Amino acid sequence: SGRLAKMGSEVHILSIDDKQAQEAALLHNNGIKYHFIQIPDVLKKYPINRLGKGIFYFRKVGKVINAIAPDLVHYQNYPTSVLLSSAEYDKPVKNVLHLHNMDYGWNFMAKRMDRFLFKRGFQHSNLVFTCSDFIRDFTLNNYPYINSQGIRTIHNGVNIETFMPYDKQKMRAEFGFQDEPIILFAGRIDPRKGVHILLKAFQEAQKEIKDAKLVIIGPMGSYWHKK
Repeated sequence: SGRLAKMGSEVHILSIDDKQAQEAALLHNNGIKYHFIQIPDVLKKYPINRLGKGIFYFRKVGKVINAIAPDLVHYQNYPTSVLLSSAEYDKPVKNVLHLHNMDYGWNFMAKRMDRFLFKRGFQHSNLVFTCSDFIRDFTLNNYPYINSQGIRTIHNGVNIETFMPYDKQKMRAEFGFQDEPIILFAGRIDPRKGVHILLKAFQEAQKEIKDAKLVIIGPMGSYWHKK
């Protein structure tokens, strides 16, 4: 988004009103315009939060988008968001839906209703991006009515100004390693990431590579679950 703004595009980012998000926006004042949508407290209470919060938020998003009147809207991960928000448009807008995982975390209610809403959401999307070929294949297998020409893989990028190689020997010394083989896992520590499978595989690997080390970096649990 920052690069698009530097290239002369007018970039807006819409998000749920969140203190950390607002602080991050202040730190990265790079020409991007931020819009934070406040969710009423009553909609944050379980069990209505799953359905009520989503409908309220995405309808509000649609109204903001309608006021901005952009050429393109880039939605993240929720097919139903495209359906709900685009209902507020006064004129046609190109919608791009970017999927980052399988359909867990997308749902509002029962699966049969979700599938109906997902289908309509995909129909309102001009193009669908996935972060991997695995997610692309999963989406096509589970939602066969999507035109395969309208879904493409774009792998996640890396900010090379933030993530850059350090001197390997210095880093090993800092963490108390010498020349032993190191396996690194960086990601959410959650069964969906297969960490338990990695642990079993590492136990097998250690039978042949006695001095191997496993380093795990990441937060505990899924971000949508209460800790």
